[in-house]
Amino acid sequence: MRIITELENIRWDGPTVLTLGKFDGLHRGHQALICRVLEKAKELGTSPLVLSLGISRESLFSKEEKRKILANWGVAGHIECPFVPAIITMEATDFVREILVGRLHVRHIVAGPDFRFGYQRRGDVELLKRMGRELGGSSKEVGSAGEDRKTNPGVKVSEVTCTGDETYGDSASKDGNEQRILVTNESEREADNSCKLDGIGNYGFTVDVIPKLREDGEIISSRRVRSLLAEGRMQEVEKLLGFPYFVSGEILHGRRIGRTIGFPTTNLITPPEKLLPPNGVYFVRSEVNGQEHFGITNIGTKPTVDGSFVGVETHLFELHEEIYGERQKVELLHFARPEKRFAGLDELRDQISRDMAAARDYFAHIEV
Repeated sequence: MRIITELENIRWDGPTVLTLGKFDGLHRGHQALICRVLEKAKELGTSPLVLSLGISRESLFSKEEKRKILANWGVAGHIECPFVPAIITMEATDFVREILVGRLHVRHIVAGPDFRFGYQRRGDVELLKRMGRELGGSSKEVGSAGEDRKTNPGVKVSEVTCTGDETYGDSASKDGNEQRILVTNESEREADNSCKLDGIGNYGFTVDVIPKLREDGEIISSRRVRSLLAEGRMQEVEKLLGFPYFVSGEILHGRRIGRTIGFPTTNLITPPEKLLPPNGVYFVRSEVNGQEHFGITNIGTKPTVDGSFVGVETHLFELHEEIYGERQKVELLHFARPEKRFAGLDELRDQISRDMAAARDYFAHIEV
């Protein structure tokens, strides 16, 4: 996947299909947009792109994690549009003409009903549709922006198969080379197929407006995911994302205190923008060197040994090899208990033993 971060480098050779937005959560609502881009790009024989607008001081995924997820889903290019004066002050119509049409040769745009862009957020989907028609294209709206639209994990749905180097998602194959993104249920797909797009003009573009997805009657949004994450409700977070919430990074050397009490651990330090759930102990599934392991993770400052920073420390069951410097992905499946200070290492060792027993029992009774 090609990554573009500078304004002067925002260009693409050949026609494209793209979606625009913040994409700070990559939840199932965002996946519906991206999946439509992949479908349409395959249909038209063009490159599927994601253009991220705006900045987030706090994000569900680090920049590196976000890039890997998008690459694995099959996105050809991720444009991380810089938040610079030339972009901030650019009128929406100029953004369409100069960036989307002039530089990216867009032939089809996918957006949500509340998407806004351009100076003072004057641009919206109605502007996109109007400019697409004026330049020679046509537009359609998938369903109604006001209807309750919900994917059902238990229903066989329309899928797009994406390949990539690393797998992040709910339906990934065991070899890590395939991911399927859910778009809509069968009845919605039938309704969608009844509405046909007109031909695309030489310089115009068409527009799809994808309604918000809902889960349990509420719109799936990054704000909702962040709220659940802050409460440690990991199963509900996974339901909205479509895959378990995770942290990833290079395994660093620690103080080796876990090894001295019989529980060697891996240590990850997350970037400042990466949101973490409450400090405490989690039951986890981890991937290192292509191998899957279960274990327990402590997120926090390790108060018993006077830790000075928030880290992610994981003990993996049945793993005894040295893996410092390797890449690790840790999926946080269940919040077991808050972090606490113990009187000493003996008391800490006893609690870790209880945590391990509880984790083994947890994994024995769920499908993972």
